[in-house]
Amino acid sequence: MKARLLPIDENVLNGAFALMANAVSHASFAPTRASSLGGAVDATLRAPRVGFWERLDRWAWRQVQKERDAYLARSQNLADLEQRIRNLDCVRGRYF
Repeated sequence: MKARLLPIDENVLNGAFALMANAVSHASFAPTRASSLGGAVDATLRAPRVGFWERLDRWAWRQVQKERDAYLARSQNLADLEQRIRNLDCVRGRYF
């Protein structure tokens, strides 16, 4: 007979864990939060403001993506497209 560390059945632990997970889930708090704290609690969050350098980086990344898309769009057939994709995968860019 195998010795047990805890004299508690595993089903009891699983049930207790499921009960605790359900208790702290967002779905169980949503109705009570809205009624007690008002509808503004569940309002959508604003994204943090993005600085100049982040906007510049995103713009540069979009330019690179546009160039790659244009390069792939110039392919003549499926084999040419696959070769171009392989070429892009093998070439190391400035971002990695």
